[in-house]
Amino acid sequence: TYTHTHVVIYDDVFDTGNTLMSVASNKYIVNNASSVTTCALVYKPRGIQRPHVYGLTAPCNAWLYGSGMDHQGRGRTQSGIFAVVNNAFS
Repeated sequence: TYTHTHVVIYDDVFDTGNTLMSVASNKYIVNNASSVTTCALVYKPRGIQRPHVYGLTAPCNAWLYGSGMDHQGRGRTQSGIFAVVNNAFS
């Protein structure tokens, strides 16, 4: 149960915000938790939604790779997070 607890919801990349915001707006969580904080490692500004806390900002038209993320199956093992803009990776 989330009653009287502080809930932190984390996402790796906050792109459209649909995933994180759908969880954060869950009535069961919102109505029972003391607080709900949304966090993301990378924020890609697109609209009016944004996480409460984020670490990095990337262009909204960029594809990210490295540190476990890949672009068309490549770049997953890179140590760091890199951005591809306008399909420059191909």
